Amino acid sequence: MKEEFEKLEHLDYYEKEPYKEIFSHKQLNTFSLKEQIFLLRLYEWRRKKAEERNHSKEMVLATKNITPIVKSMSMGMEGLKNNRRISDKFALKYGQEMLEIYNKEGSKEEIAILNDIMQVNDIDPIEDVKLELLYNFIQYQCLEQKIAPELVIPRGVFKKIKNDETYREESLQSGWRRNILGEKLLSCIENRNQLFIDTHHLSIQFKK
Repeated sequence: MKEEFEKLEHLDYYEKEPYKEIFSHKQLNTFSLKEQIFLLRLYEWRRKKAEERNHSKEMVLATKNITPIVKSMSMGMEGLKNNRRISDKFALKYGQEMLEIYNKEGSKEEIAILNDIMQVNDIDPIEDVKLELLYNFIQYQCLEQKIAPELVIPRGVFKKIKNDETYREESLQSGWRRNILGEKLLSCIENRNQLFIDTHHLSIQFKK
């Protein structure tokens, strides 16, 4: 685990952290630009509140309530109050603050961050299925070795790998993660064309 502690010594590790949650948000593509900017700010707001109170982020604002809040903002305070998934306490205490955060014009930096996150290549549907199967193999391999898949390759990291063929995750280049996955799986991660599915014989093969 020495490499994990060394990783924490680098500033760029922390700079990536604030955007990990929004990168993994499943409905990000369905939001307007204004909603995406608000979502970016909402995650940051939650993180700062958690730090101030020395609480977990979930205690400040449950993840399950983030999407309902984003979807309600276009209707203003009434949208927050009328959404049954948002507590009256939250709407009364933070409603005005949420509106101010939502209505503030997006900065160049925020738009650049979102553009970077949203710049994904179109993936062929068949290719997408193959890569999802590959992630299932990764999960199976991790569980067989009694380690949580999210510790080895978090969903957000795999999403980067899916969307950019040239992306190489630094943490997979050496160390315990590489040992857990094995060279065959790693080869498929780095060379997608090695995964072949034969639906006629219901088989999945790794090409040589």
